[in-house]
Amino acid sequence: VNAISLLVVSCPCALGLATPAAVAVGMGAGARSGILVKDASALDLARKIQTIVFDKTGTLTIGHPVVSKVVALDGDVMALLRLAASAEQGSEHALGRAIVARAKQDGVDLLALDSFEAKPGRGLEARLGDRLVHVGNRALMRDIAVDVAALARQAQEIETRGGTAFFIAESRDGAPRLVGLIATSDELRAESAVTLDRLRARGVTPVMLTGDSEAVARAFAAKLGNIDVVAGVPPEGKAAEIRRLREGGRVVAMVGDGVNDAPPLAEADVGIAMGAGSETALEAASVALPGDDLAKVVALIDLSGATARKIRQNLFLAFAYNVVMIPAAAAGMLSPVAAGAAMAASSVSVVTNALLLRRWKAG
Repeated sequence: VNAISLLVVSCPCALGLATPAAVAVGMGAGARSGILVKDASALDLARKIQTIVFDKTGTLTIGHPVVSKVVALDGDVMALLRLAASAEQGSEHALGRAIVARAKQDGVDLLALDSFEAKPGRGLEARLGDRLVHVGNRALMRDIAVDVAALARQAQEIETRGGTAFFIAESRDGAPRLVGLIATSDELRAESAVTLDRLRARGVTPVMLTGDSEAVARAFAAKLGNIDVVAGVPPEGKAAEIRRLREGGRVVAMVGDGVNDAPPLAEADVGIAMGAGSETALEAASVALPGDDLAKVVALIDLSGATARKIRQNLFLAFAYNVVMIPAAAAGMLSPVAAGAAMAASSVSVVTNALLLRRWKAG
């Protein structure tokens, strides 16, 4: 009888329930607060994050840039806007869509797009009838041997204010020539600066990762306070930057929204995709924020900590029960019926304690 009581009371049900019950309830609490955790390991790692990397466009910024300036070397602004917008018709980039939207707003009729080729990290090449058009940054202009000196000063002024400058070059059966410049600007999210302050208060180092020039990145960083900047990184180099930051065993998270952010999101210990981002980014990430609220990044870290505390409490309850009940059963102080009741009570206490995590809400 004593042996049966011992076997019953030492059943490790409570111990087996301690962790998965807390994780399941924690993931449910996160979902109710707009934090969708796809991987339980990401929920555990979030509280250990030491560095969190933010993509700039669409993550720290609202992702709805507008055209702020159009400069045509021949003075025909509308013709330049028509040329650039026609070339950008095939682009999925937010900055390209801003140029097309400005052209439609101004009632500009676009030219037929015959072919389109994206140049990741540089811009694009498009054919409009007999005209070959290039729209992009200085790197693209260097690739096609176009001198941008005529507009370099204006581009620098735009970038110093945090805008993005696109050079436009065209050719007709000859060498391409510079024809103008279009600038776009994007606004920071209202919660960006506050979110970074809250992360720093938790000992997390924020980093801004962008393909923009150093001048543009620094202009935005000045508005955000103390944030490390890694600028001029092409899309194919972002995952390598995440690997570099992870050297030495540091736990690194990545927050992004675009197709180009998918590789670094997958490379990071915790990938966090903004809800309004591309399907590719959402698929690659282990956490999604459907509400598109950057402040939920801090809430994820807090939820991870709350879940870990609940797991420790559950493990304590399970072990405390075993420490008391197993010697009692071995000494013949418990009948099999009492042992079964005690075992059930232990499991119920662990599950009940885990369910208390349902009361958690994002701060």
